[in-house]
Formats: sequence, C-alpha cells, structure tokens
Amino acid sequence: MKDVILIANAGSSSLKISIFEIQNKQVKDKIYNIFLEKNDNKILCYINKKQESATDIKDDAIEMMIDLFEDWWKKQENLNLIATGHRIVHGGKNFNKPVIVNEKVSEDLRVLIPLNPLHQPYNLQVLDLFLQKYKEIVHIACFDTSFHFTNPPITKAFGLPKKYYAKGIIRYGFHGLSYKYVSSHFKEMTKEDLPIKTIIAHLGSGSSLCAIKNGLSLTSSMGFSVLDGVMMGTRTGNIDPGIVLYLIDHEKMTTKEITELLYKKSGLLGISGESSDIRTLLASNSPDAKFAIDLFVYRIVLEIGKLTAALEGIDGLIFTAGVGQNSAVIREMISAKLSWLGIKIDDTKNQKNEHLISTESSKVKVFAVPTNEELIIAEEVIKFL
Repeated sequence: MKDVILIANAGSSSLKISIFEIQNKQVKDKIYNIFLEKNDNKILCYINKKQESATDIKDDAIEMMIDLFEDWWKKQENLNLIATGHRIVHGGKNFNKPVIVNEKVSEDLRVLIPLNPLHQPYNLQVLDLFLQKYKEIVHIACFDTSFHFTNPPITKAFGLPKKYYAKGIIRYGFHGLSYKYVSSHFKEMTKEDLPIKTIIAHLGSGSSLCAIKNGLSLTSSMGFSVLDGVMMGTRTGNIDPGIVLYLIDHEKMTTKEITELLYKKSGLLGISGESSDIRTLLASNSPDAKFAIDLFVYRIVLEIGKLTAALEGIDGLIFTAGVGQNSAVIREMISAKLSWLGIKIDDTKNQKNEHLISTESSKVKVFAVPTNEELIIAEEVIKFL
C-alpha cells in the first residue's frame, strides 16, 4: 500500500486535487490529478485529464465535488491517505507559515473571508469538509500571503490614517506559493543560481509580479486584495479609487454590482468584449482584442519598472504560470518594451519555451519556467509528518 498526501485547491466553481506518493518523508511522484468543475447544471470530473463522469447538480456544488471524490477514493484500496494540504489564499497578518488546522485556526481563517471573497470561502469550505470526513489525519493550511511576510513596513502601508494599518488594511501580496516554488526550485530547473535582484512575473488568469532580493520577497504588485496590480483575465488590476466612489454616487451601483464588475467583468474580458483567454485574443482580428493585449502588456511593463526601482536594479526576470511560461508572443512583447534595461531576447530560445531565453549580451537574464503550487504545498506538508 502506498502512503499518499492529498493537495486541494478550491475555487468558486472548481476543485483541483493532486495526490502525491510519499516515501521516507519525501515527495516521490504525483500519481493522480483530479479536476472537478461546475459546467452549466453539471459537475464534470476528470481523472488524469480523462473525463470520468458528468453529474447533475442537485445540491451545493462544492459538497457534491467532495462526495464525487469520495466515491472515487473508496475504490483506491492500495492508497493510504496520511495528510492533506490546502491552498488558502489569505493568511492575514498572523499566519506567516503553514499550520496544522484545528477548530481555532479554522475560525481565525473564516474572519478573513471579507479580505478575499473570491477565493477564501471556497478554500475554507473544502478544508472544513476534509476536517469532518478525515479526522484521524493532519490537515495543513498553506498561505499565498506567507511568502510576503519579509516585506518591510514601508512597502505595506497605504496613505491612510495609521489606525487602518493597525486594523490590517495593508498590502499583503499574493501568489506566494508560486513565487516560493519558482525561487526555491530555480536552480534545479535552470542549473543557475537565482539572480540577486529578481522580478518574477506570474502571468495567468490571475496575474501579479514580485520583486525578490536574495531569495526573499521585497514587494509585489498585488496589495490588500487580488484585484490590485496589473490587469488580469477578468479583474481590473489597479484603478483610481475615485472610480468606485463615482460608480456608487453617480451610477448608483451596489457594492455587490461593483464587486461583480471589478472581479468578473473587467480586465481582458471587459476591454475586448470577447474573452478572458489570451490565446483567443491573440488569434482574434478584433481591434478591441488587440487593444486589450496591448494594455495587458503595457501595465506589466510599468509594474516591472516600479519593481526595478524598489530593487534598485534588476539582474533577472522570470516568466511563469500559464501565460508567462507558455506564451512566447507575450514574453516578446513585454521584453521589447524593456530594452532600456538592456534586455535582449533570443527569438529561437523564446519560441522553443527554453528556460533561459535571453541572449548572451543581455544585461538582464530572462527565464521562462513552470510553477507548481501543488508540489510546494506537498513539500510543506511532509515537514509535519
């Protein structure tokens, strides 16, 4: 029988479960990749990318996903579950490292739901269901915000009265599990040391950038919420807060309507009127699609300039996540606007998605590497075994 750990990553309409085999307190292999998603009135279940079932939704979708997983799990007689790990997007001011979850921890995390309504409720719903169903094993919460606890106070503060800082209205930063994986596995992937002053660009449906100095997070593009920073698939990125006041006072929009607008109807989707998927927009002949891509690139370039200033220089630029790792076109468009930094891209290496894609004469080394949030969570979980 194989000892395994389960890693869960829940969203509002999907649940990703990765199952890793463990030997001698080391992660050996990922043996199952399970993906459940809500699609119209059904829940689709995929095991290792093969669709296994389509079930009518009759109850709470997330609870049904867990039940479907359990039905499958009961048939796996050769697997012994010894722990679970959970991606929790927001750890607030107190959770600076992974923790064993108990009732008190669960209560403390629930208080943070208003800080991240897009992810936190579903992260915690799945965590609580596993706590109820598998009481005899340990359950570990790993936080996207923890990586950024090394940020100095000057990078966390807003220009609000001091009392709000004390209340936790600060810049937290997100995608920390991705940044931790890339920075800690960088040499293994590239055979090179992580540059001293590095900017990592995590570009996907949600996007952010992080300035890393000597392996530690200095500051990042996302702040109090996952809305901040660069424009994303359906999220605005940074906007003038006066816009929100205007929408309330003059457009008579409710907070619920504004939340829907900022989180789900803006970004690439809102600008293009077509899609939130960068691949679809790159293939489109629509002027709005082109403008959406140009704005996406422009905002990223501006952010790289800002983070370079925070680092007081830059030695390395690393692209990662779905768009960052796989879109040679987007990498080229961004890099072309950074020639003032001495960045030069090797077109052949870039098109092949090689790890090192800059030329030998480039003053900044540029890389494209995968991220693996599930694996970094698994590596954290085994520290508790």
